[in-house]
Amino acid sequence: MSSAETEIEALQRRFAEAWNREDGAATVEDFAEDALRNDSRGNIQRGRAAIRDVYVALVGTNTIHLEPGGTRLLSDGVAIWQSPMELRARAGGAVTRGWVLDVLVKRDGRWWILEAHVKLFPTGG
Repeated sequence: MSSAETEIEALQRRFAEAWNREDGAATVEDFAEDALRNDSRGNIQRGRAAIRDVYVALVGTNTIHLEPGGTRLLSDGVAIWQSPMELRARAGGAVTRGWVLDVLVKRDGRWWILEAHVKLFPTGG
């Protein structure tokens, strides 16, 4: 694994750890100031502060599990990371599966999430 892949995987672990301890503010520490988040319903949040507001509201509802992801370096300082995702309701077991794809950039010697795209899979049959 390259150093970029190692750094990006660590960044994603920090996100999941912050989410699972219900620290919505910490979930965005690795988001760029000019980040964009596109949620599973097509809503777009622009900027770290707007994304933080959404995560502060969401982290108490469920826990998150991200599989070790796949990182693809697109060019020097630009990468995508994608992974299966599982959300489990804190109040009792309901599981939602999905997929996350992040676009990352390296600025000032470190990786930042520039865009986060979340897809939730339909439940039931």
